[in-house]
Amino acid sequence: MKFNFLFFRFVIILFDISFLSFALTQNCIDIPNPLNKTNRIIRPCHIGKPSNLKSKSKRDENDMCKVDFTCNISDGNLCEKAQKSLYDACQNISSILILKKQITISATFLADSSNYLGATTPSRFYLLRSKDGIVRAYPQALAKQFQLELNDTLSYDIEMIFNPSYEFWFNGDEPISALQYNFFTISLHEIFHGLGFMSFFDNSFAVNYGLSSESISPLPELTSVSGGELFEGFIETIFDRFVYILADSSEPENTKINSFTNITAEFNKFGPPPKNYSNEIEFLKNLSDSPQWKNLTPYLYKKATLQDSIIFVPFNEDVSNGTFLETGIAYNPGSTISHVSSNKYEDTSDFLMVYQTNPGISTESLINEFGDLISPRLKTIMHSIGFLTKDNPIMNEPEPENPESSPSPSPSPSPSSSSTTTNSVTYKNSSTKIYLDTWKLWKFALMILIVYLQTDYFGNFKLIICNE
Repeated sequence: MKFNFLFFRFVIILFDISFLSFALTQNCIDIPNPLNKTNRIIRPCHIGKPSNLKSKSKRDENDMCKVDFTCNISDGNLCEKAQKSLYDACQNISSILILKKQITISATFLADSSNYLGATTPSRFYLLRSKDGIVRAYPQALAKQFQLELNDTLSYDIEMIFNPSYEFWFNGDEPISALQYNFFTISLHEIFHGLGFMSFFDNSFAVNYGLSSESISPLPELTSVSGGELFEGFIETIFDRFVYILADSSEPENTKINSFTNITAEFNKFGPPPKNYSNEIEFLKNLSDSPQWKNLTPYLYKKATLQDSIIFVPFNEDVSNGTFLETGIAYNPGSTISHVSSNKYEDTSDFLMVYQTNPGISTESLINEFGDLISPRLKTIMHSIGFLTKDNPIMNEPEPENPESSPSPSPSPSPSSSSTTTNSVTYKNSSTKIYLDTWKLWKFALMILIVYLQTDYFGNFKLIICNE
């Protein structure tokens, strides 16, 4: 009889393992088309147990960034030069980062009458818990570098499209003309977006669902479930964690700066999540009528169109060491916030991440003027979101985790001149918790049944367990 009892216990353990694998499935956010970044698809993806990322064969440092280029034009010479330039940009960036896993990029030439030179997006974002207890979206290229087992990564970390309708200049060409655009610096710029220089604070959700275009918010996590729609809260990117809103002249003198993380927490008072709605119409009606939407979205739009009002503050730094983000232009979801301020940095060594590039500037002239195309300020931003760099090879804090892997830890420090609230996002994957609690009840009932079958009477329960 003891053999049977152990056998049943073994079966329970197997059920535990298989159920846990299912329960730790998280949502990911996929953006398949860089020309339509508002199309953000929420779908399940699996995050396994942590791994040490050590492989039996060490990859060459010169092979840590890979580009697959699709040309789609008949000019073979132009295709060849573009491919080489993309490879050089990729190697340039990987030379300043410490990468544990290879970055993979899909780049395409796509002739278009639109006014873009290049467009890029991370192909996928994983929802992970930062060490301040908040669940945020991490781009796949960054998430791969952590000690997490991402079992279903997409083939490419970054999707890029360039418009060959413009006249590009390449390193090694004849002297650049006043109408040519430097393809190498454009490639560098776009790759940094794919690595995570990107905010979820924009008007994409509002525009997609017919709400006012002057409504800026983080991304709502809304998924279709049996019987309706499940709202699991608003999500910000890891980049957004370090973004702050400054007071302006129209506000009282004692107004303190506010963080995007605080704003996300305020949005998440709507619902509150998790909350089921019968359909999208009901969700949108409730959301647009809520005080959070009515008060916060116009406030964010005002700040997003006011010069020098939003700033990126590196990890554990003072606001005085921050980088102003683009807010001094007519609002554009592809340009505003997710670039550095052109007003402050266009003619400085931090020019690379301004929202537009000027023609007629060669790589050589930029190096002669600034010394390096990738500035210390940009390196600090990438290190803050989680990349190790050759200049700073130590993590600011422990790596992010699967949201279901452990309880939320204490919050991390915030800029010294700010007032922040650390609201832990505890609503993520509430359905998983329900499944786990239900399974615990079933397991307990099964254990009672097994013990009953092994004993002559129920009173021997304690003795059987002790003699196991």
